[in-house]
Amino acid sequence: MSTTVLDRVPYPAHLERDVVLRNGRTLRLRPVRHEDGDRLLAFFSSLSPETMHARFFDTRSPDAALPSSPVDVDYTRVFGVVGELSGEIVAIAHYFRLDKRPDFAEVAFTIAAPAGVIRTDTLEARRVTY
Repeated sequence: MSTTVLDRVPYPAHLERDVVLRNGRTLRLRPVRHEDGDRLLAFFSSLSPETMHARFFDTRSPDAALPSSPVDVDYTRVFGVVGELSGEIVAIAHYFRLDKRPDFAEVAFTIAAPAGVIRTDTLEARRVTY
């Protein structure tokens, strides 16, 4: 999944959005950036082992989760979106285009819901689309 600098397009700032939630708070949706690594690690560290298993289909540490949720993406074949509340990552979603079928992609996401409940279902993913 790694790419060279030549493969990357400029950061797509035009995709950044603020979404007002039902509770009145503002969720910032934006493409993932390289500097999100530490905050993404903190997000994965906040998840239960059960939630990590639901997201990655195996048992892994937050450190081991980072390569499957890259912050260094090319914004074309590999794309990631973070959701932020008050500067804290509360959601992450990625797509990974398939090399043999570039019109198909694998999609993965995890969203922290109110009261610390973590959602990892497709209904939540549909809310985080561009």
